[in-house]
Amino acid sequence: MKPGNPWTLRGDAGLRPHMDHLLDIRGAIIPFTLLKITQAFRELRAGETIEILVGDPDTRDDLFKVLPASLYELIGVENEASFYRILLRKGGEKNGTT
Repeated sequence: MKPGNPWTLRGDAGLRPHMDHLLDIRGAIIPFTLLKITQAFRELRAGETIEILVGDPDTRDDLFKVLPASLYELIGVENEASFYRILLRKGGEKNGTT
């Protein structure tokens, strides 16, 4: 792969966009998972991406109730064998900052 390529080759099938940050909270329970996600999301700059790995399907569903839709772009949600992979990009205010 060429340097600066925004896509990462997946081991199973195809390409996944490169993520700037990874938050692996598999095994953690709600509400701790939601707290960690909101803390990590707050630290992101506008345009940065985060890959969140969670084991609890309730976290996946509740996350979108906690984060205002205007603050993120959902890149994807993938159901892996034993966990969920949530890919988000932080949006910005109208002037492009957070």
